[in-house]
Amino acid sequence: MIVTWTVKGSDWKQSIKANINSNPGEIATQCVEKLINTLKEEGDEASFGAILGISHSQMKSDEEHYFMYAPLVLANAGFYEDADALEKAIDLDSSIKE
Repeated sequence: MIVTWTVKGSDWKQSIKANINSNPGEIATQCVEKLINTLKEEGDEASFGAILGISHSQMKSDEEHYFMYAPLVLANAGFYEDADALEKAIDLDSSIKE
C-alpha cells in the first residue's frame, strides 16, 4: 500500500509517497535530501533541531510516529558538513545546560 510519509523538522515539513512498509530512516533521508536540494535551488535554508519526526498517513496515533537524530539523517543524505555542524551545536547546547 502506498501512503504519504511526512518528515517534520523544527520549522519545516516534507512529504513523499512510498510503500507503507518503507524504512523510516530511508524515508527521512529522502525527504531531507529533497528539502535541502529544493531550498538550495531557491536560495533558501531550513532550520534543524536535534530530532526529526516521521509519520505516514495511515498512522492512527502519535505513539506510532518515529523519531530520528537529525545529524544522522543529514549525513545519510550526504550533507556531512551540515551534519557535523549540527551535532557540534547540539553537543554545545547540552554542555551549557549541565
